[in-house]
Amino acid sequence: MAEQLLTSLDPGDRFEVLAFSGDVERLVPEPVEASAENVRKALDALDKLRAGGSTEMTRAIAEALRPLRPDSQRQVILITDGYIGFEGKVVGEVLRLLVPGARLHTVGIGSAPNRTLTRGAARAGRGVEILVGDDEDARVASRRLLRATVRPVLTDLEFKGSAVLALAPRRPQDVLEGQPLLLLAEIKPAGGQLEIRGKEAGTPETWVYRVEIPAGKERGQVPSLPATSIPLGALFGREAIEDLELQLAGAGRYAKGAALETKIENLGLRHGIASRKTSLVAISEDPTVDPKDPRRRERLAVELPAEVSAEGTGLLPLGIIGVPAPASTRFSVMAHPAE
Repeated sequence: MAEQLLTSLDPGDRFEVLAFSGDVERLVPEPVEASAENVRKALDALDKLRAGGSTEMTRAIAEALRPLRPDSQRQVILITDGYIGFEGKVVGEVLRLLVPGARLHTVGIGSAPNRTLTRGAARAGRGVEILVGDDEDARVASRRLLRATVRPVLTDLEFKGSAVLALAPRRPQDVLEGQPLLLLAEIKPAGGQLEIRGKEAGTPETWVYRVEIPAGKERGQVPSLPATSIPLGALFGREAIEDLELQLAGAGRYAKGAALETKIENLGLRHGIASRKTSLVAISEDPTVDPKDPRRRERLAVELPAEVSAEGTGLLPLGIIGVPAPASTRFSVMAHPAE
């Protein structure tokens, strides 16, 4: 996948490649032009890369998001299986360091990537999350990722207006060529105006769209606002909770985190959805178990995902008797193609 991304660059683009395990290593020492020779050298360095050590991801994120100049446009691509134990710290670092001209996209590799990391980091970076399981998936994922990094249609979207009570997500992605963007807004009962603004990619022009939202009782009479059977309330609740999870990752202080968890709980209860603070319980009115039968305990074997070891997930310690200590299977590559 990294090969397809690098070979897709135009000669006017610049790129750099970072690898990280116990430390951050620059496979390409500094941003260089995407000439055939520089791309070949980068691919040779990637081919020699081997897994090993721990996962020093936070410092790699800081290095990758560091802008070279205030107006630079930077696309950062994080390729990882996500097997770390400090996801919130990484997501919070992306929130803190992301500059207006940067986007961070994540590629989760393997049969069971840690989506708490890949989903959260992509959302914080206003980018896309892509999952790759095998070689065929990698080719499809590469095409989608290229559309996200090469052909944005609208960037830096803003939503406002007298009709808006709340919007989710608060940090919307860019509008990409051939891909719909879903945004959900909670509208005041009295209606009002909704305005959407964005920058037309590659030009100084601003795109503006305005719509008048009628009062609640009148919306059914407007042909352009038909009723839908889609549970929009639950969709809005899930997106709003994801926004709060981002804030929670960057909160830093317990008091603020407790307040955010209360908001998550309230949203979960209001919309009847599962979250870190709410669960759904199904209760049958008819008994299905004889209370007189003795209880017994069964241990059920749970299969691990393909190419994932019990040691790598922390279920078994490394090097116990009878189980060899394998080399770490975690390594990640960052590439930010356009500068």
